[in-house]
Amino acid sequence: MNPMETMPGKDPDILLVSEEESTSSKTQPFARFLTAPREAVSAKFGLPPLPKNPSHQLGIVALGTYLRNNGFTPLLMDRILTVPGNWSDFEKVLSRGIPAVGISTSLLITKETVKKITDAVRSASPKALVILGGQGALINPDIMVLGDITVKGAGEKPLLEIMKALKSKTPLKKIPNIYVNRGGNCTYTFDAPPLPLDELPSPDWSLFKERPFSGCAVRASEGCVHRCAFCAWDLPGKQEFRSAALVVEEMRLNKELHGFTSQWIIDSNFTSSSARVSAICDLLLERGVKAEWACFGRTDDFVKNPDMAEKMRAAGCVSVLCGVESGDDSILKAMRKGTDVKTNLEGIRLLKKAGLRPYASFLIGFPGETEVTIRNTLDFIRGSEIETSALIAFRVPTNTHARVWVERKTFGVEGSWKNWKHGTMTSKEVYIHVQNAIERICLEMPGKTLGGPIPDLLGFGLTVNEVSAYLGAVRDYNFAEKKNEAALLASAENRIADALKKIHSIWNSRLSSPGVPAA
Repeated sequence: MNPMETMPGKDPDILLVSEEESTSSKTQPFARFLTAPREAVSAKFGLPPLPKNPSHQLGIVALGTYLRNNGFTPLLMDRILTVPGNWSDFEKVLSRGIPAVGISTSLLITKETVKKITDAVRSASPKALVILGGQGALINPDIMVLGDITVKGAGEKPLLEIMKALKSKTPLKKIPNIYVNRGGNCTYTFDAPPLPLDELPSPDWSLFKERPFSGCAVRASEGCVHRCAFCAWDLPGKQEFRSAALVVEEMRLNKELHGFTSQWIIDSNFTSSSARVSAICDLLLERGVKAEWACFGRTDDFVKNPDMAEKMRAAGCVSVLCGVESGDDSILKAMRKGTDVKTNLEGIRLLKKAGLRPYASFLIGFPGETEVTIRNTLDFIRGSEIETSALIAFRVPTNTHARVWVERKTFGVEGSWKNWKHGTMTSKEVYIHVQNAIERICLEMPGKTLGGPIPDLLGFGLTVNEVSAYLGAVRDYNFAEKKNEAALLASAENRIADALKKIHSIWNSRLSSPGVPAA
């Protein structure tokens, strides 16, 4: 389908595109543990590859909705490199000429991938203004210089002003929160507060002409009331909330109008206000919104409010993603996490008791990390009621608000991003530690699985139980390979293949009926 043919009336004013660049399985042991079985089974059974993150990017649909509501005509293309046919459609749009191209770098981490996109724009539509947004461009100067403009923070207001300036041919210097590239020198204009969340419209997912994924993201707040030392979110120590009524109405539309079977509330900490969580849950129940959803939450919030987990479960929540980060109190203190091992164990117990699937992520290699503290983390996983964990190698959040970057001398951190060292570990050593920890969980902890966030797999259309079964099969695959158990390996391959076949069936069904809800 040529997306230009689907545009009513006039040609688009701006093309908004997105892509995800997953962590390389060659450098991240955790990514290798998850992707190697899927890739091997897909090859063995003749199944095509799938994107690694099965959800559409909220950022460009939110921007597109806001621009459309303010008189501009956006065209959106999601996953232009990984969804079959999207790159050729992208090139067709560029060949027709377009005034501006906005590129989300929220999930892009290397210059090479962004350059492939910007080079295509420069070649096919040399007069187009290239606008970058997202963390990828902000933390990597080599990415920022690929664009003409880079937007910092929330993009709705700056992007609208950029489009107005482009149309009227007025200077950009009066537009806040943007970097302007002048001959390779990116200069910043000035800071201004973003629009209040309640002034933003609910994202209109119908702007995507094809929606092969079954899951979508929901933004119920911005920022976080906490200030964990590793966190690079904007608005550190502050959190702005959307009204409960607007959040619930958006979730209703996502389910009933757009056909999404699962929703992921992507707030850095959805559970920071128990009163607000209660209000959202009450409205979901009152209005009969039968949405299946998951969220990020902190274990201490559940300990402070023991009934919150049960209320969330009654309102459709199926899983809570907790950034536990470490099973060692000294590391949690160094991270300024504000929790301890005892609290984390109790919070996870309350989630499990309420019938929610607890998912915990652990950050390995933070300053102060040693073999002893990693061993304590493994003991924590073994002794807790966590079903699924993720082990992520520490990276320095370069050019961000994160304390570990801003106060890097205090933390003893040298280097940036993937190449660093501190008093107890180096970036080369951390990958060895993560690999060893993964193997210990796989080989020594029956019943424990490793996996990406559960909403990722829900977004492919699997049920919660099917997600658990799939992650169990991935664990068995890795175990069988290590132990040379042929029968177990064959069983794991067949279970993985069954899940992938179902995913492809759902995927193809949604692609064959573009824009039609498949809930």
